[in-house]
Parts: sequence; structure tokens; C-alpha cells
Amino acid sequence: MAALEGQGEDKNELAAAAAAAEMVSLFASTPATSLTRALPHGSAADVLVLQSSSGGGSTFDVRDVLYTAYAERGVGLGGGDGDGSGSRVRKGGGIRILLCQEEAAVVARDLLFLTLVLDSGAQRAGEAGQQPDDGGSDDGDEGILWEAFNDLFVPEAIFEKVIAQADKLVGVAGAKGRLEAWNASTYGHALGFHDESTLQQVRQVWEQYRAPNSELRAAQFRESLGLSQKIRDAEQVDVDKQISLSGLRSAAPVPLASGDIVSRGFKQFWEHGSLTSAADDKLEVEKSEGRDKTEPRRLPNPLMAACLLTSSTNGTSEQKKALHYSSNPLLGYHLGAALARLAPGSPYSILQTVSDGDEYANIVTSVRIQFREWANAFREMARERGINLQYCVNPLTDFLRTLSDDTQESTEQKTSRSEVSRRFDIIDTTSCADEHGFLNLLVASRPLLRPSPASVIYTETLKRQPGLSYKQNLDLLMCGDALLNSLVIDLSPVEYWTNTSTESCIDDVLIRGSVDGAQTSGILQGHFRASWRLTDHFSGTVASGGRLADEQLLFMEDGDASTILANVLSGLLRQEQTLMATKEDAEILSTRLLARFKTFTLLLLRHVRVKWDSVAASLMSKLPDCFTASTLSPHESCGTKFAVFSKEVHQMLSERDDDGLHWTAQKDVNLRISPRPAGQTVMIAHLNLKNGNSEPLLEQDAPVRLQQQSPFLISVIIDGDGAAKYSADVIFPMPVLASKVSVSTGHQISQGASLVDSSALENAHARSFIELTAQVVDPIELEDFSELILPIRIASLPNSTNKTPIALNNHSVNLDSLPIVSVDNNESDAVAKKANAWLATLTSQQFSTRERKERELAYEDDTLPPSAKLNLKESIFTIFMLASGLQGGNTGLFTLSHPTKGNQILIFVRAIRLDGSAGSVVADAAVLPVTRELLDSGELETFLLVLRELDACVIEVTDEELVLWKRVLPAMVERCRTSWEHTENCEYFSSSSCYSTVGGHPTAAAAAAASVVPLSVEPEKPFLCSCGNGRLPERYMGGLPEWEESAARHAVRVAISPLFAVPWVEDIMDVELVRSAGGVEGMVAASRDRCRRCGATERAGETVDSTAGDGDKKRPLMRCTRCKDAMYCSHECQKKDWKKHRMECRAPGQVE
Repeated sequence: MAALEGQGEDKNELAAAAAAAEMVSLFASTPATSLTRALPHGSAADVLVLQSSSGGGSTFDVRDVLYTAYAERGVGLGGGDGDGSGSRVRKGGGIRILLCQEEAAVVARDLLFLTLVLDSGAQRAGEAGQQPDDGGSDDGDEGILWEAFNDLFVPEAIFEKVIAQADKLVGVAGAKGRLEAWNASTYGHALGFHDESTLQQVRQVWEQYRAPNSELRAAQFRESLGLSQKIRDAEQVDVDKQISLSGLRSAAPVPLASGDIVSRGFKQFWEHGSLTSAADDKLEVEKSEGRDKTEPRRLPNPLMAACLLTSSTNGTSEQKKALHYSSNPLLGYHLGAALARLAPGSPYSILQTVSDGDEYANIVTSVRIQFREWANAFREMARERGINLQYCVNPLTDFLRTLSDDTQESTEQKTSRSEVSRRFDIIDTTSCADEHGFLNLLVASRPLLRPSPASVIYTETLKRQPGLSYKQNLDLLMCGDALLNSLVIDLSPVEYWTNTSTESCIDDVLIRGSVDGAQTSGILQGHFRASWRLTDHFSGTVASGGRLADEQLLFMEDGDASTILANVLSGLLRQEQTLMATKEDAEILSTRLLARFKTFTLLLLRHVRVKWDSVAASLMSKLPDCFTASTLSPHESCGTKFAVFSKEVHQMLSERDDDGLHWTAQKDVNLRISPRPAGQTVMIAHLNLKNGNSEPLLEQDAPVRLQQQSPFLISVIIDGDGAAKYSADVIFPMPVLASKVSVSTGHQISQGASLVDSSALENAHARSFIELTAQVVDPIELEDFSELILPIRIASLPNSTNKTPIALNNHSVNLDSLPIVSVDNNESDAVAKKANAWLATLTSQQFSTRERKERELAYEDDTLPPSAKLNLKESIFTIFMLASGLQGGNTGLFTLSHPTKGNQILIFVRAIRLDGSAGSVVADAAVLPVTRELLDSGELETFLLVLRELDACVIEVTDEELVLWKRVLPAMVERCRTSWEHTENCEYFSSSSCYSTVGGHPTAAAAAAASVVPLSVEPEKPFLCSCGNGRLPERYMGGLPEWEESAARHAVRVAISPLFAVPWVEDIMDVELVRSAGGVEGMVAASRDRCRRCGATERAGETVDSTAGDGDKKRPLMRCTRCKDAMYCSHECQKKDWKKHRMECRAPGQVE
């Protein structure tokens, strides 16, 4: 905007102004994602979202709420439940989202926008006395919503619409801002407030929308935007590169096509205050009384202006605010769907292109379709009482501490309070860790998590230190060894242990490869996302109450515990010191630091048994050097302050009757965590032998053998003569390998002294013991455990007694809502393949750097067979390549065939769909297990004969790969289950799946036996339950002969995704190769259309594409009029190349 251009102030003054200003992020810089992606579709859920609008960026805005509703759209349709309703009735209630934000103005913006969404189309429906037939809004409503959310400046009509809505909401809230008045309104069922304080703060912001000094406020708004632009201009080179790279995330899985589009959208937004307005909407100058008077044709958007002008929640801040200079509304949409070639009739598809020459206009049209569909879905879900949002304005850490305190109250106390005191199924911390600390948020969130396998905490960061690997960066964020620190607070990083994810992070690897490798200072951008589940639920051996079974305890030596605490304290201090601007902040720093450290300490003491007084004494000698009296507080010494802290912890342990003060290890199995140098942590299981037959067996030197039952469970067996035998189970909180477990035996006096001379036991009370010392292994070493790729646990849904399988690292997708990639080759094969070439790049990135080397060796040497997991990925790659027609023909029919046992599984791919929130793709398919029972019945005889005559691809699988397929397909079925539910008679829920208990807690053996998903991994035996058989959309496989008559009723829908390695386990791409290619810029340049003769990227001469936007007018290359594939910059180059090209030139559809 012309009025925002600065006059070139001194750089030092600009730097000082930038440092003093609070940068505000109002738009997410990552594509919208479903907040309930961890749960099966249709589940009731309690979701906690932490949002921060300050700092250097955000991964959340209200579009995530809209997309959450869109991801649930149509659940229950397609003949699933038989009631024909629009949405499946949610047992236990709908989706309840509690959203905490520190700025009242941001909450006011979101709530007013959502009320506009709910009201859109309602007036016409009310006049007619019924709901709109299509459930959607008209073009006028969509235009209002679009500009109100995305634009900095809006037409006067929309300005007045927003002001009128604010006046309406002020009236709804009442003069005193009471919750009762709001909850009784037409919005109360869908939108609400956590407390009256939040309602009153938000009401005050709405009142400010129509301020008497509106002209002054408009000038202040422009001044704020001007400051943002000046900061951007001062760092133009770096910012331009960041803008281009940020678009890779939103454009995934078509990242390399995003650079120009994202840059142009950014320029459009900052020059015009809008993604769509034309150049003449900038500003116009009127002559008035002999002087220039600048009058805007578009007025400041009140929803934006209030966020940049309103003081912070305490009402005392005078700090200037500026919209973050990298803000770009485009980044919150799924740009991949706008850049890919979609099939006709696909979700998000454009019926008619806006302009053949202006790609940006078509992109904006596509994202407006997304915006409209997401908003419509939210409105529909809210009307059905399927979703409820509650907002809270509060500092995040204070808010979490309050909720955590509520969860510790007794039942009597809770019943006297509101339902605020509840646990959550999903806690999404978005990118708040960049401002509040990664470990801080994990520790504060952990007590609020509902004890269930379905419960999860999501963490994200957008910043990283240069020169660190993913694992090193995670250790830095976790203030020490990430695995160890998460273990002691009872959390497990699921993706790490499985080394498998259905979400692609190739975009972040490309960003890393595009950053100058010589840069060693400053904070770099880098998107890192992780999910954390309760350790005992992840291990599959959970007991009631959310703890490991009572027959074993987790403990640690006092000195080891103090070392962990000292490391955490040092890490927290480093993070806190970055926030300390002056020495006067020291007192605040010390108070906040010890409060957060106390939270971690208490959480450790809740899950690990130690003697606190001994730990505290040891910790005093290990305090970090920088933990000095002057650093902590100018008034109190380090010793005094820490003594108070230690006393408080001691008192809290006493109040909750915690035996961490004086406990002694007297259980059958005691598991000790022993940190070692360089992160070589070991777990030592101490088994106290009580069985009368066991001690004589040890005295007879009977061999002790280990039998691995699962990645977490090892059976210890002593075989004696005859029937004498001892057996015990040891549950480890992290996966282990029996081959890396050492065994030792001995005798021990009850006081703890180990005796070598057995004669000394005659006069002392002693017992025998066995110790297992297990090394913490690298996840790559766990690949032989097929159950660790996409693990499933059986759990009850939130607020329900119904059991269901839960996929732990495999997010849910609503297939019918995902856009369909066009694979119909109406153009020449070469053109079609080029349009979908990104798909080959994406699916090939399943293979990590290590796996690529293994793959090459296997090709070169038949005596070096690839691993089963590599074979599985190879088969998935083949399915995508053939279903898309990119390699070896085009077919959607696949059979997984065993060399000696024949066809085992049939896969029918209906479509390839984009999963924009995960930066990946999904094969929408039906899977039909070929069991012996089904073959003997003869029901498939005719269909199998027909299948032989069709162009099906036979994928030969080994015994090991077949086991993997039978392990992963149940998880891939569960993730897309939208039209059916598991019945009470489901084969998964057989009697063997019920835990047998001792004293109310499951035994380890019973817990291991409870895993019945899949039903079997043996050839020709069923591995899927029958609940979803035949629950497919009508004419799912089109005209496939005999499909409807015999095959469909035995098939179930499945969502097959590429399985990516996890970057904090191993390298998924050679970053140096990306750098050597010139980063993303070089890769984009290499992928551009070029003249076949000379390599030029533009047409020679003066002809210009008049439809291109300003600054983007290029001379497009000419295509061969016959094949439509070969491209040239001039007729001269075409003539010179004709001798070679004519040998391969074919018209589309022409047979060679």
C-alpha cells in the first residue's frame, strides 16, 4: 500500500523500533489440520488448544476449527448406520474444544467471525421457515466471510456489517457480561466462554470496534502496518527467501510449484491489504482545497485493527504492535490441492478456470472454495449440536496450572465446581513452545491428559538452532535427553519408536537444504511436530488409573534423579534467560523458573520412585554454575531460595500421602532407570523370587532364558528337572531387544546388601533375585517387530463404554472430503505424467537415506534381500505408480500373492486423493482378504476368474512382508472408518481381549494376550474383523464385472498412505544433495519447462503474456502443435530439433 511505504529511516532507529514492537501473528503459517485427527471419526472428544498470536509465527488459527468440522462432514452417510442422517450420532456428546489465548482481541476476532459463519444464510432460511436446502451460504455471504477473515482493508459495506455484528454481540452478552445471558442466546450451544472474565474482556473489544475516534484508530492501524513493512524492507533478502520457503509446507505434497504463487500472494496482501482486490483498490488521491488528501476506498478491517491496537489483557501495556512481516493468509490453506491437477467433480475442483494465463487467479479461486466448504461444514455441525467451542483469555502457563490443580482435587471438591475441571483426550499446544518452552508445555499438559490409549499431546515449533540435527534439537528443547526426560514424566514419543509416520516432512528437509550451510548463528525456521502418548498405554500393558501394573515399580537411584533434575534446571534457566531483558527482571525470572521446575519435579516423583530428601541433598551440589545468587534474585541467596523450593516439594508429597519420601522396593519386579554417559541409558529389572520352587532352581544353576513376547514384554523362564519351572513377566516402558538384555542372578538380604557367599544367608533373611539389564535400543533395530509400524490399541471411546481400535501414529482421514488427483490421460501420456510427476517424488521419499542404500544393494546382489519393511514400502510405491499411470501402465487392481500359497489379499484402488494437512497422498481403496474359508465357499469363484482376464498387477510378497501387510491394513481401515461402527460381536473384542486382573490390575501376560488386532498373521486366515465388510459407497468400483454381485460384500474400505521414516531417527533425505542442487530455488529452476533445443525457459522475442500479473509477465514457451509435449523458445529451435523430435512425436492417443 502506497501509504505504508517508509521514508528510509536510519537503520539503527528502525532496528530499535522493531525490537520494541510486539509482533502479532493473525494467520497460521501451516496448512489447516483437523484437531481430532487422533480419534476415530464420529467420536466425542474433549480438546484443549493453546494458541499464541505473539512471536515469530503460528501454526493455528480459526481455520483449523473449520477444517475439523469439514473432516467430520458426512460421517454416517453412505449406508453406514442405516439411519440416513447427515452425521452419525456421537455417543457421549460432540466435539468440545477449549481454546486458550492470551489476547482478548484475537478471541474477539475469532468469535465474531464464527458468529458470522453461523448467521450466514440464516436470514433467508428463517423467512422461509426452514433451513437452506444445500446447507450452504450464498455468494454474498461467502464474500463477506472471505474478506472479513483474510483482508486488512474491506469495503464499507463489509465494514458496517462487522460493526453491526459487534453491536449485536455486545447486546447478546448483556450490560454486565454474564455467562447466563450468552449461554441462553442462539450462539450459546456452539460458542461460549470459559469464564465471565473472558466474556467481559471480549465484550470490551467489541465495544471498541465502533469507537468515536475511528479516524485516529485508522491512522494508528496504518502506522502499525507501516512499521511491519519497514521491518520487512530492512531485511528484504532474508524475508523474501523465508516467504518462498514457507510456502513449501502449505503446498505439500506439490511443494516445488509453490514459490512464485506464495511470493505473489504475499506481495498482493501487503500492497493491497487483500488477496483478491485489484490494483485500483490501493488508494486514490483527491484534490481538496488546494492540497492533497488521501482517502482510502477500503476501510480498515475492525477484526484486524483491534488486534494491533488493543492493549494486552492487563490493560496497562503501551507497547506498539505490528502485524508479523511474514504474514500471508494463503499459507493456512491447502495449496497442494490448488496446484495439483484434480479430477472433474473432485472436492475443491474448479468447474471453470478463471484465466488460462493467470495461475494466481485460479489458485485464489481454489482456496476460496476450500474456505467456503470449511465454513459450511462448521455451520452444519454447529446446527446439529456436534461441536462446541469455549474460549479463555489467560496467560497459558497460569491457565494450565489452574486446570492441573483442578485435576488434583478430591471428588467432593470437583462436584462442587463447574465442569471446567476435566481431562482432555487431545491437547494441541500448536507452536506455543517457541515462546513458552517445549518441556514447560509438556509438563504442564501431562496431568490434564485423560488416561487412555487414544489420548495425545501435540507439540510444534517453527524455530530451530542452526547446525543441529533433529534429535539434537529435540534434546535441546527437552532440556536434556529427550527420551529419558519424557519417560520420567510418563510420556512416549510414538513416531520415534515406530520410525513411521503417515505425515510427510519433506518440506522441512527441503527448507533445511535451502538454508546456507555456513550460517552458524541466529534462529532458523524449521517446522517440527511430535505427538506424545502415555507410556503405559503405548506399551499396551496399562492398568486402571493410568499406571503400570502394580506388580512392578519404576524407580531410580537418588543420584541419577538429581542429575536429571540438574540438567532440566540448567535447560529451563537457559530458556528463561532469553526472556530476561533487565536485571530488574531477575526476581520474576527466579520465581517463574522454580515454579516450572517444581512442576517437572513433582511429575517425576509421581511416576518414578525416589527418596526426595536424598535427591534434594544431592541436587544442591549439582546446581548449574550460572545458578548464582545474583542471577536468581538480588534479595535471596541460591541456597535459601532452593531450600524453600525443596521444603515445598516435601510438603506437597506429604499432603498427597506419596510414598516417594520413604518407600522401599519390595515388589515382585522393580524396574530401575539408570542414565549413562553419552545418553546410553539402561533399564535394570530386578525380580524378587518368591516362588518356593524358584530359589532351588537358581541354586542348581538352572539356566535362565528370555522369551520376547512383544517389544515391551520379556518373559523370564527357568527350566528345572521334571515339572519344576519358574516364569515371570517383565514390562519395560520402552521397547527392548532380548538379544541386548544381559542376565545376572544372586541372593540379597532384605536390607539390600548383596551376598556372594551363600553360607552367609543362614543367619539372615535373604531371597534370590534375577536382574535383567536392557539397553535402550535404536528404533532402526526394532524393525523386526511388525506390530511397531502402525500400532493399534483397544480402548473405550471418550465418554463411552464402547470399545474400538485406536491407531497410535496413523491420523484419521475422511476420504470423501479429500480432493481426487486426476489420472485420466486425456492429454498425451507425456503431459499427464509431467503433471503428476510430483507424486513419484513424494512416494519415493518413503525410503530414508539408509533404505535407499539397502535398496540399491538388493538390486545389485540377490544374496542381500531387503528387509520386510523395505519390501512393504516398495509395494506401496508400486501401487501409487501404477494407479497413477506414472510407471508401467495404469491399473487400480492389485493382488498380494505368496510364491507358494497364491493370492492372499486383493486391493482395488478407486482414486488417489490429496491429504493436504499431512502433506501426503492417500490411495482410496477396497481390500478383500482371500481366506481359505472364503475360497472353499465358492462365493468368489466367478469373480476370481474374471479378475484373471483383467489388467491386474501381481505383487509377490514374502512371508515376512505378508505379516506386515496384515499388521498395517487394520490401522489403515480404522483411519477412514466413517460409515460404520464396530459391533458388540466384533471379532476384535473376543473374550481374549479382556484383561485378566490381579487385585483390580491386569497381569502382564494378560495384557500381552489382549492384542487381537490383527486377528491372525497366518496365510489364508482372516486378519480383519467383518464389521466393515460391504460398507462401501455405491458403485465403488464402477463397472468392474461381478464386483457388486459377489466381491463387494467381502471388501472393506481402506486408506493406504506412503509410510515415511522419521527425521529424528534417521536422515530421510540427503540435505547436502539438496544444497548442492542450489536448494529449492535450484530444484525449481531445474524442473521448469525448457526449450528442448537450447534450454531457455522463456520464449524469444518481445511477445509478452498480457494475462500475467505485475512483475510476473513472462514469455511462455511454445508447444509442438502435434504432440503438445515438446516445448521451444522459437521457431528456429523447433526447426533445428525436428530431425530428432520427429522420431518420437505422436499426437495424443496415437498408437505407435
